[in-house]
Amino acid sequence: MMKMLTAYTTEMDDNEAAVEELLAQLDLEHSLCAHAVGIVTCSAEFLESGVVGALREELPFDLVGGTTLESGVPGGAGMLALCVSVLTSDDVAFTPVWTEPLDDGVEPISDAYAKAAATILGKPAMMLCFFPIMYSVSAEIMLDKLE
Repeated sequence: MMKMLTAYTTEMDDNEAAVEELLAQLDLEHSLCAHAVGIVTCSAEFLESGVVGALREELPFDLVGGTTLESGVPGGAGMLALCVSVLTSDDVAFTPVWTEPLDDGVEPISDAYAKAAATILGKPAMMLCFFPIMYSVSAEIMLDKLE
């Protein structure tokens, strides 16, 4: 079984207050299972202000995600919101990997897949991909590389 925890904040000027608000909503002490990964969506301002970095330092699991024009979870949404969803499970493991820059083509996508696949038995049951917006390479080409 897998469950998802969600939280959001609109606080981007006080990193400590933002992280405190998010952690209170997630209630990790009572909700976290053996394995977890966090998925963050937010406007770029949350990266620039340091909120995402401060959150990453406080969480006992990896964060993935990206910037967006608007974010939302049950209970809150907005253009200036940071939303975090935590996938957590006792019997499903998560293996986040990042690619090297895609400046010279999509080969780093294959490398990242191989790195993740080497840590598990069999094929992955699910993948979440956060592809960059690039003018030189479409998301379709990136996805084809995974297939």
